[in-house]
Amino acid sequence: MAEKKEKSLAYKYGFLALSLAIIIIFRFLPVPATLESVCSAIEGGSGRSAMTLLGILLGVVILWITEAIPLAVSSMFIPIFIGLFNIDKFNVVFKATFGSNVFAFFMGILAISVACRKSGLAKKMAAYFGMVSSKRPSLVLLLVMAISFFISMWITDMAAVGIMIPIGLAVLATINAVRGESNFGKAIMLGISWGSVFGGITTPSGVSSNIIAMTFLGEAGVDVTFTQWLTICFPIGLIDLILGWLVLLLVFKPEVKEIAFDKTAMKKQLAEDKWTKSQIWIVVVFAFMILAFLTSSKTGLNINLIAFMLIPLLMLPGISAFKDFKDFQSSLNWGAIILAVAGVSLGVYAQSTGLSSWIAQMLLSPVAKLPGILQLGGVSILTDIGGLVLSSMNITATIFVPIVIDFAAQTGASVFAMALAATCASSTVIVLVTQTPTLVLTYAEGYYSIKECAKAGIIMTVLSAVVVAVWLTLMVACGMV
Repeated sequence: MAEKKEKSLAYKYGFLALSLAIIIIFRFLPVPATLESVCSAIEGGSGRSAMTLLGILLGVVILWITEAIPLAVSSMFIPIFIGLFNIDKFNVVFKATFGSNVFAFFMGILAISVACRKSGLAKKMAAYFGMVSSKRPSLVLLLVMAISFFISMWITDMAAVGIMIPIGLAVLATINAVRGESNFGKAIMLGISWGSVFGGITTPSGVSSNIIAMTFLGEAGVDVTFTQWLTICFPIGLIDLILGWLVLLLVFKPEVKEIAFDKTAMKKQLAEDKWTKSQIWIVVVFAFMILAFLTSSKTGLNINLIAFMLIPLLMLPGISAFKDFKDFQSSLNWGAIILAVAGVSLGVYAQSTGLSSWIAQMLLSPVAKLPGILQLGGVSILTDIGGLVLSSMNITATIFVPIVIDFAAQTGASVFAMALAATCASSTVIVLVTQTPTLVLTYAEGYYSIKECAKAGIIMTVLSAVVVAVWLTLMVACGMV
């Protein structure tokens, strides 16, 4: 597979200059009367601040899409310009960004994900997979997707893919699958990504866009428990999983009839590869995390607190997968954390200034005229289209979730249902490789092309939008949301 071509300095500085120019221009542009009217009706709203924030949003989105500078660095422009242009005091902005619960949550979830890989637990899981797997390619694919689905329910989808890739490669090695040629190889690698995406939408901890949505729902006065989210979204993820499995088998028909796993060799490997203290402890901590998440509504423990508690538990001397705190610190993807928390602060200020209310009226007013199932479908499709442009589920959720929350509040629709429609749609836009790291990671293995990803992804994205619309409409009719 050809290496990604490095962007030129002219390209980078050109888009950086364009971004900064847009931010500055919007600072001084006249405020539209409709925007001023909407903002004046909101306590603390400001037409000038909203207009300035719109410029910041457009400027940063350009940097996110073009990757003229690293995503984490461009995300820092959000609190910087919010403070620089006096939309709010910088100490308040900084606290809202890096002092949010989201920061603590990501640190904890990424910690246990990295610990699984560093301890060798992921490789051990690959061997156990071969021991219990069927020899039929279709069932092997389903099992790979199902395990990815389950793991992604509790840790980030990106981390789940990181754990599952060694398993997928071990499976493909048994049939000598050729990169770029093997249909089964394409299905397995896309199946890992898809399974992780579908599992991720079922729980708040699965994908970061879920946490972003819960944050915005909390700001809107809608408190959602872990169990409530799981009850509503698990069926969506499960139906997507089954449909995704069928789509991959249809688009990439396996070229082999049977997979000959050497279970004797795998059994010998497991017998020789003894369980370490750190591996055993990670399993214990993982079980604690799942139990704590499931019982959080009864115990009163905040899921962000639970996630943050994982860090000291994983750092206990003698049983930690990390050599020391420096090892832990260098292992975390801080850029992903900065991107997520900066995006949340952008959404929070879009609500407080009145910008999201104005955009909701301008963009979604035609959707309000549609009946129930079509209305939720319209939100899903609109979010999918936005996801194609924004190339990131986190960014898409950050921009669209607060907008649809305001839209629901203005039209009398279910705030929770609308937010879930936008959130699930933002997480299941799987057309382009660049839209989620879960696809980037498996694409890097070289088994499928960008065109092949889009070929199957378009079908699945449309099917998922239909599933989301129909299921949430049923839930609204039953009074569940």
